Amino acid sequence: MRQDGTRAIVQIAAIGVALAGLVVGAMLALNALAFSQGQDRVRAGLRDAIADGTILTTRALTPLEFILPQSATRRSTWPLFTYECLMWTTLIAPGLDAKALTLRTIRVEAAKIDLDRRAPANPDCQAVLQVLEPAAPAEQRPYNVPYDRYFIGQRVLAQLLLSNFSPRTSAIVVQVVVYAAFILALLLAWRRRAVATALMCATLLLFYGLSFYGGTVWFGALDLTHAIFIIAALLVPLGTATTRTCAVFGALYGAFVAQFDVLTGGIPVGLAIIALLAGNSAADQKTFMRNVSVLVIAFCLAFASSVMIRLSIVSVIEGSNQFARHFPGLLHRLRGDIARETPPDFMKQFAGYLEYPFGQIGYLISIYRHWSRIIGWGSSTFGTVLVASSLIAVVVATVRTGVFRRDRRAEFPPQLMGCWLALGFLIAWMALFWNHTLVHPFFMARFLVIPVMSGAVALAALYAASRLTRRRASSGVIE
Repeated sequence: MRQDGTRAIVQIAAIGVALAGLVVGAMLALNALAFSQGQDRVRAGLRDAIADGTILTTRALTPLEFILPQSATRRSTWPLFTYECLMWTTLIAPGLDAKALTLRTIRVEAAKIDLDRRAPANPDCQAVLQVLEPAAPAEQRPYNVPYDRYFIGQRVLAQLLLSNFSPRTSAIVVQVVVYAAFILALLLAWRRRAVATALMCATLLLFYGLSFYGGTVWFGALDLTHAIFIIAALLVPLGTATTRTCAVFGALYGAFVAQFDVLTGGIPVGLAIIALLAGNSAADQKTFMRNVSVLVIAFCLAFASSVMIRLSIVSVIEGSNQFARHFPGLLHRLRGDIARETPPDFMKQFAGYLEYPFGQIGYLISIYRHWSRIIGWGSSTFGTVLVASSLIAVVVATVRTGVFRRDRRAEFPPQLMGCWLALGFLIAWMALFWNHTLVHPFFMARFLVIPVMSGAVALAALYAASRLTRRRASSGVIE
């Protein structure tokens, strides 16, 4: 028995590493193909975006932006290309040839000069402007910074889009594709009568901030990865799949998330989706625990392997240990001083909370209540109510569907196990990447969709349990 378990673990690890290597190789090949075209058209498109003011385009968090008056959405409106700018700098960094663009990730750090109002105040957007229109002396110009710990696979999509379309048109294309993918997943779930999965898709469509983040390549590529995985899980239900199938699905998911995730929430959301999808289709607890364990292990192995393969390649190219170079950056995301990356107003608020026991937790709740506007259509109140009511729904469904019932023969429903596991993944991520969670709520708050998804699935489980109880009662079965 122990030998079978060891053999299964070795098989899962082999699948995870092998598929990670294949996905990394495929992405490098795509990089080589895309970047062989040169960067002239990309640079020209970005110059035009600066000249005509497109780079200053704003968009609201609510999908009702085009219906509501401007005064109602002003507080939740931000420059659309704020997050795209960092990715753009990796495409136009000075002195890079096609080979360097293919194998390396080099971003541009903005020079510390006066703010140029022709671009958003974000340092990355200022860096784009400084690279394309250098006006300062050489010693005051932006400079290249190695960023190899992240793949930023979005660069391929950005290269292809910006070589053929303006940034504004590219944003529309990405948003249409992302919405279409989630709508396809929703329709497929509905057709297959997978009510819980359909509710998951509806939740992501409504409360994942797709109206803003889904219109950016930076986040849209990762969102599209989630949608495709949900579609694949509907075609091959994870709760009933074989161990090998689960290993392949988990490894591919983890490898592709590694290509696009820049610690932007792809890991906790991906793990939560795995837990919920496995719970939705599993027949019993044993099958759920086996399959979700395989999926999560394969996901994590493939993700870690992808990063290690990438850094190994760069280490060979550079002739230096890139693991040692980038490891401190990862550690800073776990623990350390947050003052360097936290705005003064938030830092003052953070210092005030530190005067009390568990002050950091209080600060975390405070800032994520504020940034729950990301999932609440621009309203922090709606976002907070959404999360709180979803958590209550999970608890109520847990109580009502058998945990405290007299009939101990009834198993705890796998769907609810998936809900609690999804919430566990969220808590574990926040505890592990504590600094990162504190410093970047303005996009990490998207992972608040996890409790909302869990609440929706819990309600579906409660409804299914109540229907089963009514059927048993009508057929004369006494519990």
